[in-house]
Amino acid sequence: MCKLIPPSLFFGGLLILAGILFIVKNYVSFRIPVFSILFALFLIWLGICLLVRSPESARIAAGGERSSISFRDERLSFDGREIKNGSYEVAFGQYIVDMKGSKVAKAGATIRFSATFGNMEVKLAKDMPVRITGSVTFGNIVAVDKQSSGIDGKFVYESPSYKGSSARLDIIADCTFGNLRIE
Repeated sequence: MCKLIPPSLFFGGLLILAGILFIVKNYVSFRIPVFSILFALFLIWLGICLLVRSPESARIAAGGERSSISFRDERLSFDGREIKNGSYEVAFGQYIVDMKGSKVAKAGATIRFSATFGNMEVKLAKDMPVRITGSVTFGNIVAVDKQSSGIDGKFVYESPSYKGSSARLDIIADCTFGNLRIE
């Protein structure tokens, strides 16, 4: 999610601006290209969101692996590897991350998954101690038994084994105009 200009603030401002432009267009004799202006503002906001990463994702990426794919499909398997801090992003493509055959580092790990105009699927072991914090903007996130979709949805899921384990996984899941599934 864009941390610089939150979606609720942006789209609220966009609706207000649209209303003002429609009123001015109907009562002023010169032509105002309302749709073109609104679409251009949307593209500028989306570009800023894609370029500016949140401090949280920068902290995670500094301490671990980072993978970002665009305009292609990719599959990543953690089979036998220890899960450490990391950040995995997809834009305009599909990314499947399989963590079923792996264990979380003893000190725990934080991973950020982000899908922007793309699809991401994350496969976890059933007994993995995990907390998933999800945030969605015009997309859909399904995580175990929780789902969030719409304009600006958020949720938190904790597995039953999360609180009693030191080797636990914290997942930050962001989805903008895409689909993200964690199972």
